Amino acid sequence: LRDPQGLAEAVLRRLKTPKSIPYRIKLLMMNFVTRLVGNHELLLLNLYPFLQNYMGGHQREVTAILAYTVQACHESVPPDEVYGILKTIAHNFVTERCSEEQMAVGINAIRAIISRVPPVLSLEESRD
Repeated sequence: LRDPQGLAEAVLRRLKTPKSIPYRIKLLMMNFVTRLVGNHELLLLNLYPFLQNYMGGHQREVTAILAYTVQACHESVPPDEVYGILKTIAHNFVTERCSEEQMAVGINAIRAIISRVPPVLSLEESRD
């Protein structure tokens, strides 16, 4: 690719438009953008809050969205962005009101994100 940053921004912009894009196509577009971000280590900071919107426990294909979030994380992402994602996952998946399967998915997603962005742990310590 000649301009992965520009392509990722264009696809995300299209993904955010309120046009009626079928949900399956949105998932494919999310997968594409997050792979671009992860493989090319791009900084696309408005991607992470966008993904957080789809992290409800009731959301369809939420495990795929969590996987997309993990693949979009890399060492260059600011820990503040990742911290918000971790809080959302913990709030929606790692609580006593969730089933064992939901908790396992949430814990595995948190583990995978932290392994990709270790500086987020020092951010957590400084906030305590």
